[in-house]
Amino acid sequence: MTMPEQELSVTTTTAVVADATPRETTTAVSSPNPTKTFENDDPSKLTEIELAWAKEVKETILKENEALAKEFTDLEYAQLAIVTKGKLKRAMKMIHRLSKFKTDHRIVAEQDKPGTMSDAATAADKAMEVIQKFENGSKGFLLGFGKDNATGRSVSVWNYAAFNPRSYKTSEEWATCFAAFYYLCEASAPDIATIRSGMAVICDCDDMGWRNFSLEIEKHGAALFQDCYPLRTKEMTMLHAPIILRAMYALCKPFLKQHTKDIFRMDGKVEEIQERYPKTILPKILGGIQGNWDMNDKLAKALKLRYETKLSFTL
Repeated sequence: MTMPEQELSVTTTTAVVADATPRETTTAVSSPNPTKTFENDDPSKLTEIELAWAKEVKETILKENEALAKEFTDLEYAQLAIVTKGKLKRAMKMIHRLSKFKTDHRIVAEQDKPGTMSDAATAADKAMEVIQKFENGSKGFLLGFGKDNATGRSVSVWNYAAFNPRSYKTSEEWATCFAAFYYLCEASAPDIATIRSGMAVICDCDDMGWRNFSLEIEKHGAALFQDCYPLRTKEMTMLHAPIILRAMYALCKPFLKQHTKDIFRMDGKVEEIQERYPKTILPKILGGIQGNWDMNDKLAKALKLRYETKLSFTL
């Protein structure tokens, strides 16, 4: 997936970099304890200032558009607070862009905001159905998924050479493709602790070529991953990067945000990945032990937890 125009490779090589934005003044929010910052003894809970930020985002969108505000849960307001760090303007931009993305790609708002635990389980099942439909068009794209207990991060392993844009011909098929990426983001942020820890993406680029690119994925992939879905992306590591990808990155590098440059690695080594992450979340092709069934099981459980947390979390 690539970015349009000048930022051609951002979405392809840094697909979920939503934590990199231009500098913006943080909105002043009074906190019960102004000295309390991001350090928190319990990462599963908001700090006092994060709670104030989340409430400000919620109150602001309620005043602006009550119908739009109802599309989002308290968990998502908290997620925005953690990722944007009190930048209200950026948080509002993300809300509007994410709402439009959901509409464009037929993600049903009611399903995405469960009302009961039964609804949460159903929503997770529906999300997995979409992911599996996407996989049918790009078999082997998803190689691994899980949580690294050492860092608390979600880890996704993708095979870019398996992405087949030619298999998506109709608007409905493309909607399924982009909805699948949305649900992969959801699975990567199941609770406050994981949202705070962020996510890592490992990409096997062996045998990747022009056949894996399309203008459609560039256009709509950018819409999701650039200031739309709030994620803390901590790592983007490319393995077996071909010359074509290196050339594209060199052209785009002057236009990339510093955060993107900091987390992006073109020269990733399989041995380093094996040292950093447990075999249980790495696919067999990278020396791990995770098979397809185990990967899907972990995805399904993460999605179920995400929707259960949406239901139970309150500000």
